[in-house]
Amino acid sequence: MVTRLILIRHAQSEENLSGIVQGRGPGTPLTEKGRKQAEATAEKLKDVKIDVIYSSPKLRTMQTAEIINKYHDLEIIQDKNFVDRDFGVLIGTPNKRGNLTEEQKEMHRKRKSVEDYRIPGGESFDDVKKRVNESLQKILKEHKDQTIVIVSHGNPIRTMVCVLLDLTITDSYNMKSSLNCGYTELKINEKPELVTYFCDEHLSDI
Repeated sequence: MVTRLILIRHAQSEENLSGIVQGRGPGTPLTEKGRKQAEATAEKLKDVKIDVIYSSPKLRTMQTAEIINKYHDLEIIQDKNFVDRDFGVLIGTPNKRGNLTEEQKEMHRKRKSVEDYRIPGGESFDDVKKRVNESLQKILKEHKDQTIVIVSHGNPIRTMVCVLLDLTITDSYNMKSSLNCGYTELKINEKPELVTYFCDEHLSDI
Protein backbone atom coordinates (compact mmCIF):
# COMPACT_ATOMS: atom_id res chain seq x y z
CA MET A 1 0.00 0.00 0.00
CA VAL A 2 1.07 3.58 -0.69
CA THR A 3 0.16 6.90 0.83
CA ARG A 4 -0.64 9.45 -1.87
CA LEU A 5 -0.07 13.08 -0.82
CA ILE A 6 -1.47 15.83 -3.08
CA LEU A 7 -0.48 19.39 -2.15
CA ILE A 8 -2.37 22.20 -3.88
CA ARG A 9 -1.55 25.88 -3.79
CA HIS A 10 -4.65 28.08 -3.61
CA ALA A 11 -6.06 29.60 -6.79
CA GLN A 12 -5.51 33.24 -7.74
CA SER A 13 -6.88 35.67 -5.15
CA GLU A 14 -7.61 39.38 -5.48
CA GLU A 15 -4.38 40.20 -3.65
CA ASN A 16 -2.43 37.94 -6.02
CA LEU A 17 -3.85 39.93 -8.90
CA SER A 18 -2.95 43.24 -7.28
CA GLY A 19 0.70 42.18 -7.11
CA ILE A 20 1.32 42.67 -3.39
CA VAL A 21 2.70 40.39 -0.71
CA GLN A 22 -0.28 39.01 1.19
CA GLY A 23 -0.70 39.37 4.93
CA ARG A 24 -1.89 37.14 7.75
CA GLY A 25 -5.48 38.37 7.90
CA PRO A 26 -8.47 36.43 6.53
CA GLY A 27 -7.34 37.34 3.02
CA THR A 28 -9.22 38.19 -0.14
CA PRO A 29 -11.53 35.95 -2.21
CA LEU A 30 -10.65 34.22 -5.45
CA THR A 31 -10.79 36.16 -8.68
CA GLU A 32 -12.86 34.95 -11.62
CA LYS A 33 -9.67 33.44 -13.03
CA GLY A 34 -8.96 31.86 -9.66
CA ARG A 35 -12.34 30.15 -9.60
CA LYS A 36 -11.67 28.79 -13.10
CA GLN A 37 -8.28 27.50 -11.89
CA ALA A 38 -9.94 25.76 -8.95
CA GLU A 39 -12.63 24.30 -11.22
CA ALA A 40 -9.95 22.93 -13.56
CA THR A 41 -8.16 21.37 -10.58
CA ALA A 42 -11.43 19.86 -9.39
CA GLU A 43 -11.92 18.29 -12.82
CA LYS A 44 -8.35 16.96 -12.75
CA LEU A 45 -8.99 15.24 -9.41
CA LYS A 46 -12.64 14.29 -10.03
CA ASP A 47 -11.95 10.58 -10.44
CA VAL A 48 -9.32 10.33 -7.71
CA LYS A 49 -10.55 8.57 -4.58
CA ILE A 50 -9.63 11.21 -2.04
CA ASP A 51 -9.90 10.08 1.58
CA VAL A 52 -9.35 13.37 3.41
CA ILE A 53 -8.94 17.08 2.64
CA TYR A 54 -7.05 19.50 4.87
CA SER A 55 -6.81 23.23 4.27
CA SER A 56 -5.26 26.38 5.59
CA PRO A 57 -8.14 28.38 7.13
CA LYS A 58 -7.52 31.45 4.93
CA LEU A 59 -10.35 32.52 2.60
CA ARG A 60 -8.42 31.84 -0.63
CA THR A 61 -7.44 28.32 0.44
CA MET A 62 -10.87 27.39 1.79
CA GLN A 63 -12.60 28.60 -1.38
CA THR A 64 -10.17 26.54 -3.46
CA ALA A 65 -10.70 23.48 -1.26
CA GLU A 66 -14.50 23.83 -1.42
CA ILE A 67 -14.47 23.87 -5.22
CA ILE A 68 -12.17 20.82 -5.36
CA ASN A 69 -14.37 19.04 -2.81
CA LYS A 70 -17.58 19.29 -4.87
CA TYR A 71 -16.95 15.86 -6.40
CA HIS A 72 -16.00 14.23 -3.10
CA ASP A 73 -18.33 15.61 -0.41
CA LEU A 74 -15.80 15.36 2.39
CA GLU A 75 -15.39 17.43 5.54
CA ILE A 76 -12.66 20.02 4.93
CA ILE A 77 -10.43 19.99 8.00
CA GLN A 78 -8.89 23.38 8.73
CA ASP A 79 -5.37 23.44 10.16
CA LYS A 80 -3.76 26.77 11.08
CA ASN A 81 -0.30 25.23 10.75
CA PHE A 82 -0.81 25.28 6.98
CA VAL A 83 -1.17 29.08 6.75
CA ASP A 84 1.37 30.95 4.65
CA ARG A 85 4.72 32.23 5.85
CA ASP A 86 4.53 35.46 7.82
CA PHE A 87 6.30 37.95 5.56
CA GLY A 88 6.56 40.60 8.28
CA VAL A 89 7.64 44.02 6.99
CA LEU A 90 7.21 42.83 3.38
CA ILE A 91 3.43 42.48 3.77
CA GLY A 92 1.65 44.94 1.52
CA THR A 93 4.75 45.67 -0.56
CA PRO A 94 5.00 44.91 -4.31
CA ASN A 95 6.11 41.39 -5.19
CA LYS A 96 7.78 42.39 -8.45
CA ARG A 97 11.50 43.14 -8.26
CA GLY A 98 11.29 46.28 -10.39
CA ASN A 99 9.12 47.99 -7.78
CA LEU A 100 11.22 47.13 -4.72
CA THR A 101 13.83 49.04 -2.77
CA GLU A 102 17.30 47.53 -2.58
CA GLU A 103 16.66 46.58 1.04
CA GLN A 104 13.46 44.77 0.08
CA LYS A 105 15.23 42.96 -2.78
CA GLU A 106 17.84 41.72 -0.30
CA MET A 107 15.12 40.47 2.06
CA HIS A 108 13.54 38.52 -0.80
CA ARG A 109 16.91 37.07 -1.78
CA LYS A 110 17.60 35.90 1.76
CA ARG A 111 14.11 34.50 2.35
CA LYS A 112 14.55 32.26 -0.69
CA SER A 113 18.09 31.11 0.07
CA VAL A 114 18.77 31.18 3.82
CA GLU A 115 16.63 28.77 5.80
CA ASP A 116 17.06 30.45 9.17
CA TYR A 117 16.72 34.02 7.86
CA ARG A 118 13.79 35.56 9.68
CA ILE A 119 12.09 38.40 7.82
CA PRO A 120 11.85 41.36 10.26
CA GLY A 121 8.53 40.98 12.04
CA GLY A 122 7.90 37.66 10.31
CA GLU A 123 9.05 34.05 9.97
CA SER A 124 12.02 32.14 8.62
CA PHE A 125 11.67 29.14 6.30
CA ASP A 126 12.72 27.01 9.28
CA ASP A 127 9.91 28.50 11.38
CA VAL A 128 7.38 27.52 8.72
CA LYS A 129 8.93 24.08 8.32
CA LYS A 130 8.64 23.39 12.06
CA ARG A 131 4.94 24.18 12.37
CA VAL A 132 3.97 22.61 9.05
CA ASN A 133 5.88 19.40 9.78
CA GLU A 134 4.12 19.06 13.14
CA SER A 135 0.78 18.68 11.36
CA LEU A 136 2.16 16.81 8.34
CA GLN A 137 3.66 13.97 10.38
CA LYS A 138 0.46 13.58 12.38
CA ILE A 139 -1.62 13.45 9.18
CA LEU A 140 0.69 10.93 7.50
CA LYS A 141 0.42 8.69 10.55
CA GLU A 142 -3.36 8.97 10.83
CA HIS A 143 -4.00 8.45 7.11
CA LYS A 144 -1.36 5.92 6.17
CA ASP A 145 -2.07 4.23 2.80
CA GLN A 146 -4.77 6.77 1.97
CA THR A 147 -4.98 9.67 -0.49
CA ILE A 148 -4.53 12.98 1.31
CA VAL A 149 -5.16 16.43 -0.17
CA ILE A 150 -3.75 19.52 1.54
CA VAL A 151 -4.70 22.95 0.17
CA SER A 152 -2.16 25.49 1.33
CA HIS A 153 0.26 28.21 0.18
CA GLY A 154 3.56 28.23 -1.72
CA ASN A 155 5.95 28.30 1.22
CA PRO A 156 4.25 25.62 3.35
CA ILE A 157 4.13 23.32 0.31
CA ARG A 158 7.84 23.90 -0.30
CA THR A 159 8.61 23.03 3.32
CA MET A 160 6.68 19.75 3.09
CA VAL A 161 8.60 18.75 -0.02
CA CYS A 162 11.90 19.72 1.62
CA VAL A 163 11.12 17.71 4.75
CA LEU A 164 10.00 14.59 2.92
CA LEU A 165 12.77 14.60 0.30
CA ASP A 166 15.53 16.07 2.49
CA LEU A 167 16.00 19.08 0.21
CA THR A 168 17.18 22.62 0.94
CA ILE A 169 15.23 25.82 0.41
CA THR A 170 17.50 26.59 -2.56
CA ASP A 171 16.66 23.20 -4.08
CA SER A 172 12.96 23.95 -3.82
CA TYR A 173 13.22 27.33 -5.54
CA ASN A 174 15.48 25.98 -8.28
CA MET A 175 12.91 23.32 -9.18
CA LYS A 176 9.92 25.49 -10.14
CA SER A 177 7.86 28.53 -9.19
CA SER A 178 4.84 28.02 -6.94
CA LEU A 179 1.92 28.52 -9.30
CA ASN A 180 -1.67 29.29 -8.35
CA CYS A 181 -3.54 25.97 -8.27
CA GLY A 182 -0.39 24.12 -9.26
CA TYR A 183 -0.37 20.75 -7.55
CA THR A 184 2.47 18.71 -6.12
CA GLU A 185 2.15 14.96 -5.62
CA LEU A 186 4.26 12.56 -3.59
CA LYS A 187 3.88 8.83 -3.12
CA ILE A 188 5.08 7.52 0.20
CA ASN A 189 5.89 3.87 0.76
CA GLU A 190 9.25 2.93 2.23
CA LYS A 191 10.48 6.35 1.23
CA PRO A 192 8.81 9.40 -0.35
CA GLU A 193 8.87 9.75 -4.12
CA LEU A 194 8.13 13.01 -5.93
CA VAL A 195 5.62 12.47 -8.76
CA THR A 196 5.12 16.08 -9.84
CA TYR A 197 5.96 19.54 -8.51
CA PHE A 198 3.62 22.54 -8.91
CA CYS A 199 2.17 20.94 -12.05
CA ASP A 200 0.05 23.36 -14.09
CA GLU A 201 -0.76 21.34 -17.21
CA HIS A 202 -4.45 21.32 -16.27
CA LEU A 203 -4.45 25.15 -16.30
CA SER A 204 -3.11 25.62 -19.83
CA ASP A 205 -6.42 26.93 -21.25
CA ILE A 206 -7.04 29.47 -18.44
